[in-house]
Parts: sequence; C-alpha cells; structure tokens
Amino acid sequence: MTYNKLIKLLAAEYNTTPDKVEKEMCAAIRAAGYDMEPEAFIALTAAKVNSEINDMSSISGTMAAVSVSHRTRRCRRRGFPRA
Repeated sequence: MTYNKLIKLLAAEYNTTPDKVEKEMCAAIRAAGYDMEPEAFIALTAAKVNSEINDMSSISGTMAAVSVSHRTRRCRRRGFPRA
C-alpha cells in the first residue's frame, strides 16, 4: 500500500480529510520524539516490522505461531485493523 492510499484510507475510516490525517500524524510523530516526515516514519517502521517478522520466522514454528497469535489478539483488542 502506498503512503497516499494509506492516508486516504485512514481519512475515509475516520470521516475526515487526508490533510487532517497527515497533520495528526505529524503531531503524533513529534510527540513521540521523532523529527521526521510521516512518510519516512512509516517506511522506517514498516522496515523494522518486516525485519522482526523475518527474525521470527527463523524461530521454531510453534513458538513463532504462538507469539504472532498473541500479538494479533492484543492489537485487535486495541482497535487496530486486520492487515
């Protein structure tokens, strides 16, 4: 998914404009202590997640499946959408 599609999807889901979504993302990223554009932050975060997923795939199958399953349930409880 491209950055622009992500912004439009979030705007549609929260019934707002892409500009407001981007503005909120900038504020949240700054509040987290990072000084970077949202697009760069998302790319960096995605790379980190991909790296961790690849590391997990090298763990034994059962252990990785349990860990992913637990994290998935926790994310859904917090309101994150399915990937």
